Amino acid sequence: MSEYTFEDWCKETGNEKYLVKEYKGTVNCSGTTITSLKGAPEKVENNFECELCHNLTNLEGAPKIVGSISYFKCKNIESLEGGPEIVNWNLDCSWTSITSLKGAPKHLGGWLTFRECKHLISFEGGIHLLNKFDTDIDRDEMFAIILSDLLNGKYKPEDLKDFKKVRTIYNETVDLSQTELENYCSSKANNFGYELIPEDLKDLLMIDDFKPFRKIEE
Repeated sequence: MSEYTFEDWCKETGNEKYLVKEYKGTVNCSGTTITSLKGAPEKVENNFECELCHNLTNLEGAPKIVGSISYFKCKNIESLEGGPEIVNWNLDCSWTSITSLKGAPKHLGGWLTFRECKHLISFEGGIHLLNKFDTDIDRDEMFAIILSDLLNGKYKPEDLKDFKKVRTIYNETVDLSQTELENYCSSKANNFGYELIPEDLKDLLMIDDFKPFRKIEE
């Protein structure tokens, strides 16, 4: 598939007004066939709406500062890397193929919404936004993902200390050795109804150097 950038789309559709470094209003390129966000403004004061862009596979070229931003149902986006560093209100990446939260904004004023993200196995890159998660992941699965991340060294127990909902996990792991941490994570995940994915299935899923948990089948 040949590249069809945000800039190409703007020129083709008469939306050259968006081809500026800073845009004061809302930018809407939803439902287009763009394959790249190259040419998008670096700053969008209000919303950057980029929903249902099924040919978009990455966020290279996305604005770095936005009011709100949405990639809702951009089903082929596999990573938030390249996205904005500052989101003053909300970010929605529901119905995408992201596997982690790597690339999540450093600052988020509102909610980080991720629903129906079936490939998500890690909160790496976004655990600092834990209190702002708006997700359909239930409590037990959320804890299992966090335990998997600790087991795999994606972040440390210290990164959980400011969050009341995981205070118990923080208190019980902060002083553990690596071996003790691994044993704790596996045991605790079992309590939530999760187990490590077997090695043969892990290889089948091509999960390199990562040991996720899966729900124990009854």
